[in-house]
Amino acid sequence: MLKATYSEADKCWYLNGVKRFITNGDSDIHLVLARSEEGTHDGRGLSMFIYDKRDGGVNVRRIENKLGIHGSPTCELVYKNAKAELCGRRKFGLIKYVMALMNGARLGIAAQSVGISQMAYNEALAYAKDRKQFGQAIVNFPAVYEMISNIKARLDAGRALLYQTARYVDIYKGLEDIERTRKLTDEEKAELKLYQKLASACTPLAKGMNSEYANLNAYDSIQVHGGSGYMLEYACQRLYRDARITSIYEGTTQLQTVAALPHITTGTYSQMLEELEAGEVAAEYESLKARASPVRNGRQLRNDPVAPPRRHQGTRTVRKEHEGVPEPRRSRSCQALQLREEPQRGIAGKLQAGLSLKCHPERRAARLEVEGSKEIAPAQLSRGFLFNARSSLRTN
Repeated sequence: MLKATYSEADKCWYLNGVKRFITNGDSDIHLVLARSEEGTHDGRGLSMFIYDKRDGGVNVRRIENKLGIHGSPTCELVYKNAKAELCGRRKFGLIKYVMALMNGARLGIAAQSVGISQMAYNEALAYAKDRKQFGQAIVNFPAVYEMISNIKARLDAGRALLYQTARYVDIYKGLEDIERTRKLTDEEKAELKLYQKLASACTPLAKGMNSEYANLNAYDSIQVHGGSGYMLEYACQRLYRDARITSIYEGTTQLQTVAALPHITTGTYSQMLEELEAGEVAAEYESLKARASPVRNGRQLRNDPVAPPRRHQGTRTVRKEHEGVPEPRRSRSCQALQLREEPQRGIAGKLQAGLSLKCHPERRAARLEVEGSKEIAPAQLSRGFLFNARSSLRTN
C-alpha cells in the first residue's frame, strides 16, 4: 500500500510504500494514487499525486518478466519519502479523477485490441494465400476460409464499435473543454449529458468486446498457421501473447460487463439499436437490415418449427402430444436447462417475469390458473428461480 503524509514543516507531501504492475514505471513523471486519509479503507481515502522521479525517493525494484507486450516495461516501484504534489482535491483521486480517465483508458485498450486483430487477420490471410497443400493455396479450403472470414467479421464489427465510441467521447470531451471557457447553452448542456451517457455506455462494450475479439482472432491466426504458428519465428505467436493482457488491464472483461449492466436495465442499448435500425443503409445491406430486425425482437432467423405448447400437470411440466408422439417427462433441473423461445415471449421476458414474481410478494400470492382450477403456491415459486420463472409463465 502506498501512503501519503503531509509535512507541515516542509509544506509538501511525502509518499511511502510499494506499487506493483506500473506501466512505464521507469519514466520520470508519474501520476499515482495514494492513501492520504488515516483510518480509511475504501476509495474515499485515496488522493491523486504527481511526482518527478528525478527528485529522488523512488527506486525501480524490478521490471516484470511478462508473457507479452515486452515493448512496455511494467515495474515494481519502492517509495521512500518521495516528494509529491497533490492533484486536485483530497479524497477525490479514485472516485472522481480516475473514473474520469476511465473512458479514455478503455478506448485506448479497445484501439490496441483492434490493432492486434488487424495484424492477426493480415498474418493469417497472407499465410493462407502463400501456403500450398494438395496443389492449391489453403485459403481455398472451406475450414481455413471460414476461420479467416470469422476473423474479418469480428475485426470489422469491433472497429465499427470503436469508431462510434470514439465519436461519442470526442463530442462530450469537446463540450467539456468549451464549458471551461464559457457557459454552455441549454441545447449544449443537453448534448453534453447525452454524449456522456453514450460514452459511458459504449466504452465498456468497446473495451470488453474488442479485447475478447483480439484473443479469439490471435488464436484463430495461429490455427490457420498450423504447426508453424507455434514457432517463435512467426509473428502470430507474439500477437497471441500480446492479446492476452487486453482483457485484463484497465478493467477485466468481467468488470466491463458490470459497467455495462446499468445501461442494459435502463434501455440505453435498446434505444441505440433502434436509432441505428431506423437509419438508412446502402442498397447492398438492405437484406442484412431486414434479417437483423427479427434478431432484435427475439425471433429466430431460421424457419424452424415453433416449439409445441406445454401444459402443467400439478408441479411438473410436460409437452403436449405433438403429431401423436408424446415426449417423456423431464426432471425439474432438466426442464430449467431446456428453456425454449416461444412466439412473442423470449427468454429475457421469462427471466424478467420470474424476477418480478420473486421481488413482489403480492404478485407471488396472486392466483395462477393451472388446468382450469389448480394454482401454484407462493412457496412453490421460491424453490428454483429458472424453473419457477418458466412454470409461472406457462400458466398465462
